Amino acid sequence: MGIKYENLDNRTREFMIKELELDISNGKLYISTRLNPVGKANWGSILREAIQNYNDDWLAGELLNRGYMRTQEEKRTPSGGTTMHACNFVRPHMALDGKIPSEMCGLKVEGENKWITLIQNASKAKD
Repeated sequence: MGIKYENLDNRTREFMIKELELDISNGKLYISTRLNPVGKANWGSILREAIQNYNDDWLAGELLNRGYMRTQEEKRTPSGGTTMHACNFVRPHMALDGKIPSEMCGLKVEGENKWITLIQNASKAKD
């Protein structure tokens, strides 16, 4: 569940867009390492779309639907090495009271193979 935007009017959204444009022009727009290369390339435009028309729940859902999130992350081990971990979008999560992370973004992920559902949603979003 995202932030409530009861006071997010058009004037406030305009200020948000100006701040986004300033960050982009100054090369200071934060781009998460959890985005894949396509997601990083499109981050500014999808963030602008969310600011202009939607909210953070929509943004989180679109990042998944469009396939902009990495599916694996490299983690450092205590011994100094690294291991690869799959990102969890489809398994119940204790910190979310047993809910699936994609559901928390407002995505319906049903069926036996939730990964296939996410991939199908992402391919539809690209069309």
